[in-house]
Amino acid sequence: MDNMDLQLRASFDEFRRNKNAMEQIHKDTLVCFQNIEKALGSHKLGKELAHEIVTEMTMAKQGSVDASMILVELEGTDATTLTSSLSDILYTKEEQEEVSALFAQSPALIVVGQTNSGKSSIINEILRSRIVSTSDQPCTSRIVKLTYSKEDYVRLVDRRGKTIEEFKPNDKKIPREMIELREGDRASENRVTAKIEAGFDIPFLKSGVDIIDSPGRDENEALDELVRVQLKNILPFIVYVIDGHNLFTALDKSVLDEINERKSDLDIFFVVSKIEPQEEDSSDEEEEEDDEDDDYESVQDNKKRRVFEQLVKNGLLTDDKEIKDQEYFHGLSAWKLSEYRRKKRKNPDWNDPHKSYKEYIDAFERFQSCLKNFSDTSLKASTRRSCQTLISVLQRCLYFFIEKANSLKQNRDSVIAMLNRIEEEEKLVHDNVAQQVEKHKSEIVDVMVQAIDDLKGTVPQEARTFQYGEEFSLPIRDGFVKSKEAVSQCRKQIQQLVFNAVFKRIEVTLMKMFSTRDNFFEELEQRVKTIEEEAALDETTTYEASAALHNNLVKCYQVNPDIRSNGFSWEKLFKKFREILVAFLKHPRATITGKVKVGDPEWKSKTALETISEINVPQVATELIKSLKSHFESCHNQFIEQLKNILRVLRRGGTLKDEQRKVILDFAPDVASLEMLCHSVNDHARFGRPQPGEMIGAGAQGNVFTCRNIVTPEGKPCVVKVVPVGSESLLKDLTLELHTTRTISHPNILPIVCTTIEPNPSTGIRVSIVTERMKCDLQNALKEIPSLRIRLMILLDVALALQYLHHKGLMHRDIKLQNVLVDENNRGYLTDFGLCKPEGLASGSLVGTPIAMAPEMIAQCYSKSVDVYAFGILMWRVCEGQGNQPQNIFLFPVPLIMLAINAKEKRKPEHKDCFLPSCWKLMEKCWGDDPEARPSFDDIVKDLKQILDDKCII
Repeated sequence: MDNMDLQLRASFDEFRRNKNAMEQIHKDTLVCFQNIEKALGSHKLGKELAHEIVTEMTMAKQGSVDASMILVELEGTDATTLTSSLSDILYTKEEQEEVSALFAQSPALIVVGQTNSGKSSIINEILRSRIVSTSDQPCTSRIVKLTYSKEDYVRLVDRRGKTIEEFKPNDKKIPREMIELREGDRASENRVTAKIEAGFDIPFLKSGVDIIDSPGRDENEALDELVRVQLKNILPFIVYVIDGHNLFTALDKSVLDEINERKSDLDIFFVVSKIEPQEEDSSDEEEEEDDEDDDYESVQDNKKRRVFEQLVKNGLLTDDKEIKDQEYFHGLSAWKLSEYRRKKRKNPDWNDPHKSYKEYIDAFERFQSCLKNFSDTSLKASTRRSCQTLISVLQRCLYFFIEKANSLKQNRDSVIAMLNRIEEEEKLVHDNVAQQVEKHKSEIVDVMVQAIDDLKGTVPQEARTFQYGEEFSLPIRDGFVKSKEAVSQCRKQIQQLVFNAVFKRIEVTLMKMFSTRDNFFEELEQRVKTIEEEAALDETTTYEASAALHNNLVKCYQVNPDIRSNGFSWEKLFKKFREILVAFLKHPRATITGKVKVGDPEWKSKTALETISEINVPQVATELIKSLKSHFESCHNQFIEQLKNILRVLRRGGTLKDEQRKVILDFAPDVASLEMLCHSVNDHARFGRPQPGEMIGAGAQGNVFTCRNIVTPEGKPCVVKVVPVGSESLLKDLTLELHTTRTISHPNILPIVCTTIEPNPSTGIRVSIVTERMKCDLQNALKEIPSLRIRLMILLDVALALQYLHHKGLMHRDIKLQNVLVDENNRGYLTDFGLCKPEGLASGSLVGTPIAMAPEMIAQCYSKSVDVYAFGILMWRVCEGQGNQPQNIFLFPVPLIMLAINAKEKRKPEHKDCFLPSCWKLMEKCWGDDPEARPSFDDIVKDLKQILDDKCII
């Protein structure tokens, strides 16, 4: 097995592991939701909660559902009926199908092309063996599926999988008579639709990929349908072979259009076969002209260039790279490769002294390398699509359950009022955008009029030398054609030349139109931020809408970067523009009579000029504006629908009883565990396994190492924290920590780059958490920062991060010097969210660093104001400058005793002479005994900014 086969095997081994992992996560998700159903159906309060969940999530999905009707339907039902409905809502059938597509289908390399295009020869070269018999004469062939088997076999099977014939090959070769569809077979539908299944002990197949040799298309409808079924039932990687003798034909275009229509998210790997020179040169007049123009160009390069230009012209490839650098476009000569290997077999010492085969061998080696990368990329993309679907399911459930639990401590009316204001602001912004888009209409008309005037002088001249596309075989004789269809094809190609020229001239204006969406998005976010800042002036206001807004609403206007979007793309706009131009030519074409000299430069020039003159500029501009406005209207409607869904959920929410909240506390960690596993598969497919380097730190959870193979999206170095998980409680805490960290995004909170999970022989599992590498923690940084201003700016960074967390309904619960990291620019980043919890999920347990614990934690019933108390202690140590602990605080090994004594004696940190009065005043407010009287982080941020306004602080 050579290096190529080993690399492919490694890719497919990884894919199988990911596929098996996702299948298990999918099954565990179903079991988890069944357990939730049982928990909710086991007592009356649970059933009431289930009623609420079914009602609210159904309304959130269907929008206009009448809640009273749902309640009537659920009233009187038993737990089985109720929980079945809940299960369908938590994880819909459509989502289950999307996820299970990964492990329900097998990956295969499908080689597609026209009859006698050289597909079988290419397959034989990939396999390094003449497995598939070839023929010099065109013939109708069956589908051939090749797979790995220790024992060689060849079977002819019907579409139900029943064996019709079986053959034991002695020389690893499928007989040609089995592959060809014989005349006697055509009378039997069973034999026409039969396919060849063959297994061989070949290294390439052992890597884990099947190969399917598909027949030429449009020869037999039954065979065509069989190919369509193959595309539907597998995870295909398509290699499309184009005959280097015939080049790109109209039939090739038709087949590729159908593939793209059925599998629009698939990339296609193109191979031009038979690139070696033909024995007899064609005497065609047009080819002679090409030879004169391309004396410097080899036959191989000429064939590749001509096919590549057609693929680019038809939107199947882009010309952003030179042909030699295109990873998904190759030219091969199976005949030359076979000839080279035959000579090597006869004389192993022969080494191609004249380098006659070097170009062909180099091309094949590059093809192999790119094919490996193509397969690897396609496998990972399939894995990530499945992961992202299941992650969205689990995140949605967690978000809903956490918000349900948080509703005990939140002011629902304030949130609803804030969302209503957001709805009003969105409408204002949307209406403004619609007006701005309409204003572009006159600009487009002016640009198009000017462009058309300019093009009247250049395009007709360009049309005189225009060469018709080679995918159409035009019956031109002496420069004349009589066929209406042929003349129509020529005219369409001239029109396309004109359309391309017009589009390029107005491209800048169109880009301005579509950049309006980005302006809309920025303005909308700014208005939302303003509303939240105003609402923050009222300490009683809550902010559960913030996460909902950014997770569910604003995304209506965003394009997902990981998954192909159904929104507008530049390619779709160009296609739409061409359609509009064709649809709104002012006058129909004249009827074709007699012979037309389509090869005459004068005819080409005249046709181009007529096309330019026939463009209905006002109508084209109107249709473009209409398309853009329709797109924005769709975004607007989706935004409003999502907003109303959330409002319905909030209005129906009600206050949960403690027993109901306990149910949520029980199953939320299980859902978070599944989410963590899913992220692990997704991140492993995206980044690979983190490779620890030098150990740079150790903590209670685990050790921290440099990371050798992963960097941030900005290219910055990373560290990997390796956490051994030896108990279920540790796992639950870690999963909720990771969920919380992934759902927050703030400039002063250190984000997670990726997480992976691996078996650990000693503890069960090991979790690797990759983050950006910082200079050090604040404990070690303080002694190196003599400037009070810089230390206070770091403190402000921490306060801003905590302000963000509290607005999200989260408590950090472990604020200390070691949990603040500092970068090379002395920017502060809050980290370590092991104890961070949504207020609704916090159990009130005694957690955190004892010296920073608030007195009310003794009763194990507290709010997010405990973070304010801890921040006051942090501020004391930052202002002290050396990181020392206050001497006035009683220290004791048992946290509960230490906390009780300090609370009873009302001990607080002592005053230091180096403290600024304004800083000391803020500290005292932070560690006040009354939790309700402590400042919010909105106040703290404001006070710190005022302190830093003092220019005397250095």
